[in-house]
Amino acid sequence: RYLTKLNFAAMLAGEARRGPWSAMADFIGLRVSGEGSRLNGVSVGGNRLPGLDASVGSASQSTLKATLWNVTGGYALVEDGAYRLDAIAGLRVGRLEANVDWTLSASVTLPDGTPVLARSGSLGASRDVVDGVIGARGRWQIDSRWAVPWYVDIGTGTSRFTWQAFAGASYAFGWGELLFAWRHLGLQDQDREVFR
Repeated sequence: RYLTKLNFAAMLAGEARRGPWSAMADFIGLRVSGEGSRLNGVSVGGNRLPGLDASVGSASQSTLKATLWNVTGGYALVEDGAYRLDAIAGLRVGRLEANVDWTLSASVTLPDGTPVLARSGSLGASRDVVDGVIGARGRWQIDSRWAVPWYVDIGTGTSRFTWQAFAGASYAFGWGELLFAWRHLGLQDQDREVFR
């Protein structure tokens, strides 16, 4: 369902280590858009206006763009060859943009003629994110080929709460590694999740 709406997605990551110290940066960029033809209703002052679903047809297009950078530094608490555990701290910085364009078969007005929603229009909102994060990451080297990397962080700042978790399995070749992983990143504002 979501993949059919995805226009573009990119994820890049890099890491540098020197002794027990490390630095890591990764980037997430995506653009999602969709078209719809259903008006679910209009609320004014918290009160839903009745009788609009059947009488007012609509066409709409919505777009969501997101760019996020995670930049962290770490220090190795455990490093014994087969297993490594780093404490990390850093920043999550990004921008979220949402836009919706609509065209209705008629304008929406109150019974007294007060306009509520124009026949066509556009709305947009954006949000800049700057959050401090702390967490841990590790890697268990099973043998010369297989390893299990993982990562978790939590934080706050312009977001009420943000968190990220990552776990996977990697297989080493002479030229690099092939990684199979699950990743979840969430940003919450008040009690709503605004990005995930």
